[in-house]
Amino acid sequence: MLIFHGEVKYLDRIFSFAFSHPRLDLKADYVNLSSPNETNRLVSVLKNIPSLRALYLSNTQLTLSSLEPLMHGLSHVSVLEELDLNGIWSYDGTEMEILKVGLSNVPHLTVLRLRGVTAMGMSRPAPGIRHLTGLKELDLSHSSIGIMGDIGLESLATVLPLFTAMQVLVLESACIRGYTGMQKLLPALCHLTELVKLDIGYNNNILKDPGLQGLTGTLINLTAIRVLDLIATGISDRGVSALVKVLPHLVRLQVLDVRNDDIGDSEIISLVQTLCQSSKLDMGQNPPGDKSLTTADHCNTTLQELDIGVNSGVTAAGLAKVVQLISALPALTKLGMAGHFPATHLPDNVALALTEALPKLPVLEKLDLLLISNTGEADVFL
Repeated sequence: MLIFHGEVKYLDRIFSFAFSHPRLDLKADYVNLSSPNETNRLVSVLKNIPSLRALYLSNTQLTLSSLEPLMHGLSHVSVLEELDLNGIWSYDGTEMEILKVGLSNVPHLTVLRLRGVTAMGMSRPAPGIRHLTGLKELDLSHSSIGIMGDIGLESLATVLPLFTAMQVLVLESACIRGYTGMQKLLPALCHLTELVKLDIGYNNNILKDPGLQGLTGTLINLTAIRVLDLIATGISDRGVSALVKVLPHLVRLQVLDVRNDDIGDSEIISLVQTLCQSSKLDMGQNPPGDKSLTTADHCNTTLQELDIGVNSGVTAAGLAKVVQLISALPALTKLGMAGHFPATHLPDNVALALTEALPKLPVLEKLDLLLISNTGEADVFL
C-alpha cells in the first residue's frame, strides 16, 4: 500500500509513468481535492496505474465540482476492488448522483465505504449500485440514513438482497431507531446468508430492546456470523434475553460486544452462561434454578473476544458470577469487564477468584478492568 499525505502534484510526479503493479493500494486521506484542478491531477495518476486494487480518499474536501472528474476518472481503474469515500456528503446528498457515474466504471468492486452519507443521499444511489453484485463489504457508518422517516433505510433495503456475497455490513452510528428502523432492514438481511460481521453499534442509544428483539428473529438464519457489535445501542435485559435464545445457533461467533449498554446482572450472567456452551444449553448438571454453573465438557473454543463492560445494571455480584464462568472460554484473546462511573468495587474474594481464573485463559492478550476498584489485599493483583 502506498500512503500519501502531501499535495496531489507530488503524487502526480511519482506516477508520471505507467505503473503496472498488480496489487497496488493507494491511500490518500486528508489530501486536498477541493478543486477540479486537483482531482484532474489525481485522474492523471489513475491513468498510469490501471491495475489499482484499492483507492482510499477519506476527508479530502471533495466538492461537487471536484467529485465529477474523479468519478469519470475511475474508468481508468476499472479493475478497482475497494473504494473508500468518507466525509464528502452534503445534507441533500447531491453527490450520490455523481457517485453513480463512478460506480458504473468499477463493476468489480467488492468493498464500498461511504461513511457519513445522509438519509437523502442514501435514498438516491440504489440504481447506481445494483450492478455491484460481487460486493462483500458495505460501510455506511457515522451516517444519518436512519432519520427523515427512514427513507435511507428503505432505499438500502431495496438493494441489500442483491448482494448475496455480502460478508461485512457496518451500520455503526447510522441512527437506526428501534424496531421501526430495524423492520425496514430485516427482510433484506435474511438474504445475506454469507454475512460474517454485522456492526450496528453506537446507534445513539436508540436501537434499544425492540430493535434487538426484531433482529434476533433474523440472526437465527445468519449462522455464518462471526462478529456481532451491539456496543452503545441502549439494549437492556429484555433485548439480551431475546439474544440469548439465538446464541446457540451462532456456532461460529468469535466476537461479541455489548458494552456501554443497560444490561443487568441476571442477563449478563445468562449471556455468558450461554456463550460458555458449545451447543444448546444442557442445564441438567446445575442445581434447580441455578444457571451460574458450567463444566469443562461445555467449553466454547470459538469465542475470541467478549466485552460486557460499562453496563449500568451490572454489579460486583454479577461480575463475581462471570468470573466463575470465564474458564469455559479458553480461546478468549480479549475480555472486557470494565465497571461504570464512578467505579465498581470488587470484594477481595472476587478479585482473587479472577486472578485464579486468568491462567485458564492461556491466549488472553487484553483484559479491560477500567473503573474496577479493589481497596483490600487483592489490590495488588489488579
